[in-house]
Amino acid sequence: MLSRRAFLKTALGTLGLTGLVGVGVSAFAVEGFLGARLHRLLGVFTLTDAQMKKFCSDFSRDYGRRKLYAIMLIEQVPALGPVAGGLLLRRPRVVVEKFERKLLTAFIVSTSYLQVSDPAVEPIEYRGLNIPCSNPFARFDFDAVSARHSG
Repeated sequence: MLSRRAFLKTALGTLGLTGLVGVGVSAFAVEGFLGARLHRLLGVFTLTDAQMKKFCSDFSRDYGRRKLYAIMLIEQVPALGPVAGGLLLRRPRVVVEKFERKLLTAFIVSTSYLQVSDPAVEPIEYRGLNIPCSNPFARFDFDAVSARHSG
């Protein structure tokens, strides 16, 4: 049997999360969230708005919009209070850190961030999403590829 206190915690948490998903997540711009996260991780860098928008669109499509909305939700849970925090993942920080590593890797390998001497002053260029293969069981046959192109 569910106690009254447990029922109230669950009901309030569910109501808060539903409200956040329905109103809050739609109000967040994915571009703003990803841009703010990149600036927090890397500091100041110069990238045109169009290129940032393109990167955010490409990244959110590749990463998965539902997973991205879940990350945005996890980041907003402290605002909902401890009841909502207990209803979500036990270790949400681990999920967010994994997301941040993927975002940072995608940004660095897809831009000229490492080629400029000072990203805060020199503009960097987005070259298209270029996420390396992360499959540890992938087999690459470079000799066969080079033989086809050289012949």
